[in-house]
Amino acid sequence: MTQATQTIPAGYKQTEIGVIPMDWDIKKLKDIANYRRGSFPQPYGLEKWYDNNFGMPFVQVVDVDDNFKLKNDTKQKISKLGAKLSVFVKKGTIILTIQGSIGRVCITQYDSYVDRTLLIFESFKEQFDKYFFMLKIFRKFEIEKEKAPGGIIKTITKEALSGFEISYPQDIKEQTAIATALSDTDALIEKLEKLIAKKKAIKQGAMQQLLTGKKRLPGFSGTWEVKKLGEVGKCLRGVSYKGDEDLFEFDTKETVRLLRSNNIKDSLVNIFDIQFVNSAKVSPIQIMNDKDILICMANGSKDLVGKAGMFKIQDEFKYTFGAFMGCFRINVEEYDHYFIFNLFYSNDYKNYIRNLLAGSSINNLTPASIESMIFKIPEPKEQTAIATVLSDMDAEIEKLKNKLEKYRQIKTGMMQQLLTGKIRLLRK
Repeated sequence: MTQATQTIPAGYKQTEIGVIPMDWDIKKLKDIANYRRGSFPQPYGLEKWYDNNFGMPFVQVVDVDDNFKLKNDTKQKISKLGAKLSVFVKKGTIILTIQGSIGRVCITQYDSYVDRTLLIFESFKEQFDKYFFMLKIFRKFEIEKEKAPGGIIKTITKEALSGFEISYPQDIKEQTAIATALSDTDALIEKLEKLIAKKKAIKQGAMQQLLTGKKRLPGFSGTWEVKKLGEVGKCLRGVSYKGDEDLFEFDTKETVRLLRSNNIKDSLVNIFDIQFVNSAKVSPIQIMNDKDILICMANGSKDLVGKAGMFKIQDEFKYTFGAFMGCFRINVEEYDHYFIFNLFYSNDYKNYIRNLLAGSSINNLTPASIESMIFKIPEPKEQTAIATVLSDMDAEIEKLKNKLEKYRQIKTGMMQQLLTGKIRLLRK
């Protein structure tokens, strides 16, 4: 008995794409489905082809999200004239992104026209459960990305795609059972996502009331004082450096960890995709302290300018921040760090940023512009009471996010097991 035979469980067979159940089949994509690319309107006179006020949905790569759905509203609408040169797809059609963010796939929730950067699966040549097929395509691209240099497929042609081999149960009942199990998991994930969005909206409403004094917590009636942020702390500008000379590939004795705008997510500072800068370029004051507020001061996108996160990382490394970033450091003891930080997510703060950037082609804040922002601030005990309420809301949201991440991990594991036949829901 060969080693290969010993490792194959009963009821399974070895194939070119791995071990699969005996009653599963393998076919190339071109032998399973009929598909074609969408179409883009002519490059001249583009203003004729778009009508964002009264036009029809025009789906592009940016409109396909990570959750197998189209975004609620397409970025652009196409005019009747442009629609004649595009490709119409009905609600319930499977589409796949083949340029840009490669490998996103979804079943359309509404009638639309489709850009040439997407592939449209028009029909199947045999019985197939749509949802099962969509997930198999998604999983296939995950595997292809793992094989590709750097884990990225930059582009893929219709012809190259046609050679993809896909394994599947010949019994459509098993396909549907797998699709239903994964769809039910998706429903749980979507329910959690909506609950998190609701909790965030509730917190935003509470912030608008509590941070402005429109609603007072029980036991507080003192007068609020108008203060500039410059009276509370100081905004520091980030480290200037030369990328080809001052950045290193890893942590060394001569480096400090460098934070950028991508390290701010969901109001916190993370250490994903950090850089390592020459410590000689960093002054002592530019080393991050616990509860410092990291701010995106300049960015190509206006929407990202002013984004802030609280630094709460505690490990053996030193951290600093890049030239396009700022750090607001509270230096007066009577101010509650969490209260002040929440001001950076208030409507007043967002309005300040919007007004500062209005009419300017340069999306850039200065330390002085941060320090000049004016807010009403209560006495220390009320600051702490408000911060506690908002912190409790954050904790509840974080707990839900952790639960959501576990559900997503469970789904990933289910996909790896069910879509390969390692776990069977139906057996002959």
